[in-house]
Amino acid sequence: MSILTPTADGERYSTPSPATATGTLSTMRASNSVRRIRPDEGDVFRAIRLRALAEDPQAFGAILWSEEAFESEVRAGRAAEASDGGATAVFFYRER
Repeated sequence: MSILTPTADGERYSTPSPATATGTLSTMRASNSVRRIRPDEGDVFRAIRLRALAEDPQAFGAILWSEEAFESEVRAGRAAEASDGGATAVFFYRER
């Protein structure tokens, strides 16, 4: 199962379930893409993460209610940290 979250500009992002995460990029359609999160995508990251936590909590080292309580500054900080090329990275798979 994929988790799809629409954004304001109509893009759809997904996170693969653990069962499908072992696929290779060669199985993606040529029009699909993978890219690193942008610093301004804290709200998109939050929506995808909360849905994933709700649907597959054992795949994470976090608790849904705890993640729901984070303020927007925390979400913005996570997105900025994951986008800067440091040790933490978040990637979005985009279906077209």
